[in-house]
Amino acid sequence: MFCTRSQTCDGYQCQNGQCIPLDKLCDVENDCWDSSDENCEQFQKWYVSLTNHIDPPAVINFDKNGDLTYKALSAFESCPETHFRCPPDGYCLPVYVRCNGVYDCPDREDEANCQVYTCPGFYRCRASTVCVHIDHMCDGRPQCPQHDDELFCDLSCPLGCLCQGLAFFLLHSRFGVSRLARNTN
Repeated sequence: MFCTRSQTCDGYQCQNGQCIPLDKLCDVENDCWDSSDENCEQFQKWYVSLTNHIDPPAVINFDKNGDLTYKALSAFESCPETHFRCPPDGYCLPVYVRCNGVYDCPDREDEANCQVYTCPGFYRCRASTVCVHIDHMCDGRPQCPQHDDELFCDLSCPLGCLCQGLAFFLLHSRFGVSRLARNTN
């Protein structure tokens, strides 16, 4: 459903005008066609009531009074792969808030063992424990303390090469590289 000037949206109005139910907001699924329902940083200071404050992005829900809450999972449910579970309550929080220097889990588990945490599926910022989702790399907004998530964003693959990330491989044997590569196992 799209809202025109004469219509009102009883849920969340996406940036493109689409209207979605509030319980679809910040649920790790793009319900707005423009994905604005998952741009949860805009709700960082969103106070639903004087006593109810959530720092999205997180897997959130609305309670029976319509107040915003973290979605607690049962013992049989698991968090999406982009999130981790706070014990013992079962809240799902995004991987990138793990080891960010802010206590997000009720018992502070998200800041434990950070020196050995590897950010599975995410980019770990250099000289830091901050994790950045791949979708936030090269987005024009630095998330890493040293802004390394915005480095090398305009690189292109040189002609005659095959590129993977920042590595490149020559496609032609002009320099004998392909023969050398075949002889190594």
